[in-house]
Amino acid sequence: MDFEEVLNQVREQLAREKRISYRMLKRRFHLNEEDIEDIKAELIEAKHLAVDEEGKVLVWVGKSSLESSVQNLESKTATLSDAIPQPLDPRPVNYTPSHLAERIRAEQVALEARGSADGERKTITALFADLKGSTALIEGLDPEEARTIIDPALQLMMDAVHRYEGYVAQVLGDGIFALFGAPLAHEDHPQRALFAALRMQEEMRRYSDQLRAKGLAPLLMRVGVNTGEVVVRSIRKDDLHTDYVPVGHSTNLAARMEQLAAPGSILVTEQTYTLTDGYFAFKALGQTQIKGVEKPLNVYEVLGAGPLRTRLQVSARRGLTRFVGRQREMEQLQHILTEVNCNIGVLSAQRLTLVTLPALVGNTFVIKAHAGPTSASRLLQRSGLLRITYIYRDPRDAMLSAYDYGQRALKKGRPNAFSHLTYFQKSVDFIMEYVRIWEKWVQEKDVLIARYEDLLTNYDQEVMRLVEFLKLNASKPETRNVIDGYRPGAAEGQQGLHFYKGKIGRFREAYSPEEQTILNEKLRPYLERMGYEV
Repeated sequence: MDFEEVLNQVREQLAREKRISYRMLKRRFHLNEEDIEDIKAELIEAKHLAVDEEGKVLVWVGKSSLESSVQNLESKTATLSDAIPQPLDPRPVNYTPSHLAERIRAEQVALEARGSADGERKTITALFADLKGSTALIEGLDPEEARTIIDPALQLMMDAVHRYEGYVAQVLGDGIFALFGAPLAHEDHPQRALFAALRMQEEMRRYSDQLRAKGLAPLLMRVGVNTGEVVVRSIRKDDLHTDYVPVGHSTNLAARMEQLAAPGSILVTEQTYTLTDGYFAFKALGQTQIKGVEKPLNVYEVLGAGPLRTRLQVSARRGLTRFVGRQREMEQLQHILTEVNCNIGVLSAQRLTLVTLPALVGNTFVIKAHAGPTSASRLLQRSGLLRITYIYRDPRDAMLSAYDYGQRALKKGRPNAFSHLTYFQKSVDFIMEYVRIWEKWVQEKDVLIARYEDLLTNYDQEVMRLVEFLKLNASKPETRNVIDGYRPGAAEGQQGLHFYKGKIGRFREAYSPEEQTILNEKLRPYLERMGYEV
């Protein structure tokens, strides 16, 4: 937003609330001392709409256009009143999707369990988006007509943020302020923020086409993004409001990028550019003097998605370093690799990197997956750098294990990907996705499919299938050590699958007869094909 738009919003909020502290204005609109002085000059000295109280509070003394609008509205009939669209509720709980709201509440539980009285410092990516020229567009319209134009635009902004699991911290009149990376942690939060920004612009173009068709002027949006740090102090469970404190210019720089952006564009700072270069295409705009920052900063415009999708691809473009004379590092890689291989993992960029780095120096390894096949996994598989084995188990036992694992992590204050499975129906939805992934893997070529139960009951035969598939030498001591270490009954050092405490059919004791009936009906088409009794 430019200064005039900020001033208009401050004036309207002051008219509604009558008293606002300067500290609240700074936080709500991300203003600095100079901005506050400019606002005081306009509202107190030039317009005589407010007075200063002890240098701490701005007090309204004038009459707002909002009050006039309310008086006009009261004279309208009840029928017309019922048809008036309501404004977006500014509390996060009312516009945050339920599945994200539950995870945010779980994060607060974890924060309390960790006992972080002063909050936790987190690296985040902040995003500001607003509509350029919206004040002129809705000039002459009454508030209700204006909302029918502005609110859908705000909604598509929020939908884009939520699609990539960001958090809309504030709705700012004709724009939003969002965080990626807190309160929901994501390692790839800079990429998520830029994907959300691109989606916003794409959806805004479609919405503008609809406005043109109705004879209205199109809306243009500006987006600013910066990556920095904040201290997350608390998350209110009732309305999902997050109390956070920016570290340095982490959020202010995102607001400044938005103000610099031309309508229809996305600007980012060098911090965000450095973390996302390769994943996206950029245009360098050179150095710009930013208000409130001593030295000029490099600014970049986002042009679209880039050609690269994984960390390995980005690292390869920047140049990989050969492992020459680094025996200790190689041994550490082998140790990491063993953990990855023996854990039920996801074919994420991080895990793919771990298993393919040794392959670059002549070794070929396997990763077990509980996510579906991806274009990256197929590419690495065809190139001979990756051998994939898919180990599945009775989905009814898998569902119970996922629930137990998630709840144990939640009690320890470290929620994981399964901690949202808080009741039976959620677990059922999760396990239906599990069997659909199984269906994808059994259709893949050159993938070893194995059952967890077979590894428990017929370990030697099944493990030899794995050894042959990997083209390993079973007589080598290091190979025998791994085979013997994961034998059912060997309790030391096992990762992930834990054969020494594996149980079959545990769901029969944990679920009621009614719940088992529901599971069997849902899973019947899959259970028989997977080799399990209904």
